[in-house]
Amino acid sequence: MTTYNLHIHLPDGDADVSRETSELPPNTVSTKQYDGLVDMHRQELADREANHRIQRRKLRATIDELKCQIPSVPVRENLNYYVKKMRELTEANMLLKEQEVTLRQEIHALEDKVAGYELGMSKAQVDKECGEPKTFSELVDKVEEESEKGGKHLTKRGTKRKYRRQLSDKQVWTARAMHKRKCSAAEIAAVLGCGPNAAYRAARCRTYAHVPNQPDNFKPITIRAGHGVIKNGEKK
Repeated sequence: MTTYNLHIHLPDGDADVSRETSELPPNTVSTKQYDGLVDMHRQELADREANHRIQRRKLRATIDELKCQIPSVPVRENLNYYVKKMRELTEANMLLKEQEVTLRQEIHALEDKVAGYELGMSKAQVDKECGEPKTFSELVDKVEEESEKGGKHLTKRGTKRKYRRQLSDKQVWTARAMHKRKCSAAEIAAVLGCGPNAAYRAARCRTYAHVPNQPDNFKPITIRAGHGVIKNGEKK
């Protein structure tokens, strides 16, 4: 039997060592053992190649699916058109919001002027008290100015305008009832204990349009002591 002096390390128990092999010198294998090792490595290599072929087929299938999902040139052009259109609409929406803020400021200024005329103020007094409504740019500049100073006087509107305390439903019902009796804004304000502008809004404007109609058992707020009270023949 031919032997080869091959220095191959065999794991314990992997090879069936025969009687003839036991008589060989150390680190020496027979042709039978060598052929078995070669066959084992060839089989392992074949299994790996088969596994690689399967993985490559799966990868090609995945790539083909992704290629089908890539939009064509017309579709990409449509996407670019819609993206451009969305940006234009976003800019237009921002401009509309700026105009809305400016219109709200003008509405508040006009309501203040109307309330001033209701109180009998002259045009010069109304212009002095109410002033001109601020535009959106002026409000933004005011916000930036206040933020640079630390924002101590910064409000939700971005100006130093004081917060208007909302009237209760009972006060609104009283203002509506007095307005039906042709009472002036000053008289309504004296009864409600608020400013004339707030009284005017409660009686006529849509600021309190969400307040429902007064119930049948509603009792209006009585006039405050000291207003219109006659004492010793003289009106206070």
